[in-house]
Amino acid sequence: MLHNRLNMKKVMFIFSIPVLLIAPMIHAAELSVDDCVRMALERSDQIKISEAELAYYRGQYHEALWNFWLPHVSATFIGGGPVAKQDKVITRVTDVSNLGAMGLGPGFVIQGSIDFVYPLYTFGKLGSLLDAAGSGVDAAAISIVATKNSVIMDTRKAFYGMVLAGEIISIMEDGKDRLDSARKKMQEMLDNDDPSATEKDLYRIDYYASEIISKLEEAKKGKAMAEAALRLLIGLDQNEALSIQRTNLEDNLSTIKPMDDYLRDSSASRPDLKALSHAIEARASLAKARSRAYYPDFFIGGGFRFGYTNVDYEVVSPLLRDDLNYMGGGAGLGLRLDLDIGTKYAQEEQAKAELLKIRMQSRLAEKAAQVQVKKAYLDYTQSRTTYLSYRNGEKAAKKWLVSTTMNYNVGLGDTKDLLDALIAHAQAKIQLLKSAYDARAAMAELTMATGTEKF
Repeated sequence: MLHNRLNMKKVMFIFSIPVLLIAPMIHAAELSVDDCVRMALERSDQIKISEAELAYYRGQYHEALWNFWLPHVSATFIGGGPVAKQDKVITRVTDVSNLGAMGLGPGFVIQGSIDFVYPLYTFGKLGSLLDAAGSGVDAAAISIVATKNSVIMDTRKAFYGMVLAGEIISIMEDGKDRLDSARKKMQEMLDNDDPSATEKDLYRIDYYASEIISKLEEAKKGKAMAEAALRLLIGLDQNEALSIQRTNLEDNLSTIKPMDDYLRDSSASRPDLKALSHAIEARASLAKARSRAYYPDFFIGGGFRFGYTNVDYEVVSPLLRDDLNYMGGGAGLGLRLDLDIGTKYAQEEQAKAELLKIRMQSRLAEKAAQVQVKKAYLDYTQSRTTYLSYRNGEKAAKKWLVSTTMNYNVGLGDTKDLLDALIAHAQAKIQLLKSAYDARAAMAELTMATGTEKF
């Protein structure tokens, strides 16, 4: 038996070896933008807050549902003592006649009551409250979709921002290496008393090197901030490893549909606008309930009461009331009307004002959504056009740099030409990447603004 257990442990250990080897690889895997979006949707605290709000509104709906269909029942039970023996004399007044159950003795008493009220007709008050609660649930559910769209947009922008900062760092480091090589060669020429080399050229190289170092540190800071934002969005601690896939920002920057198509999509699909429409329905139902508060409620009500004590009367008579030993109950049709008209009028005014407020908010949100779509659309088209322009400029600057570098290496060019070409190419490349990032960020905003995100 022991031998079998040892063999089983050996087999389990052998099969666990690949898992142990693969686990670090999985942990260190580079994340794509879709991976980051998926993690953000699973871990985002913003989404969890929206889900908690949905649970709250569901609780309100269940409360309204139970008030609509079920009677209101209350029960009270109490017990205590001591209670004195209740001797009563019919022909004369005694202490017990005056004091009732007061007095010390070996007895105890238990009393209880159960009451219920079941509404029959409330002139629509309970039904309106139920409708308001149901619309609140619908609004909260759709708000989760809006929150997810926002999280997706922020995650993509943070991911692409991290990619952009990494690319800029690479450009700056490459420029720094080129300047270091140029300075080394310039120093050699000065040491050899080359007449084409001057101290002025060396100073110029040092100046541009300091500028590149400054820009490099700025790019590193930008990458660190983008990385911190991405960690926050995808639910990683700041000390956890994060590695993203190398992504070409220039891919898939194609033309898009006409603006009118996106405006129609926004009106039909945007979740926050749908949530506002449900919120309007909820406020309208609540205002209706407040307006019906002036009418009475018809109900069936009743109750049951009992009392018991272990002490007895020595005299039994229909003329005597027993305050401690009793049992009874009943039911009937009732009408209830709260006559606090001033409070009801004030509550109705507040409900109508809230309804008007949210209608105005919805109208403003619709207009703002149209503006947001137009802005994101124009931002994308402008960024794409800028990108195409810089792409041609970057190609020309690259050719200029290659030609100037070759001439400089063979002694046919001067330092100023080399530095001008180097700076022009770096600026053109950075502007090209920035315009590509701007286009991707604008597309993320446009997708969010139209409510057409798929996840």
